[in-house]
Amino acid sequence: MTRMNYFAIAAAVVVWKSALPLGILLWIGFPVVLLCGSVIWQNIPWILTAIHANDWFAKILLVSLVVAGW
Repeated sequence: MTRMNYFAIAAAVVVWKSALPLGILLWIGFPVVLLCGSVIWQNIPWILTAIHANDWFAKILLVSLVVAGW
């Protein structure tokens, strides 16, 4: 099982409506923290970071919806 499955089981995600908050929290918890660090410490342009953040948001939300439907 993937880590997303463990989070979904712990949060009792069984329908897509409960998967949305899980996906948002996972997005804030992992890629947003990493991307903020790259903006602050590595001087990456914030526009490039916003593109990557949107990409990660779509991926994590899609995976959390798939796991909820599983």
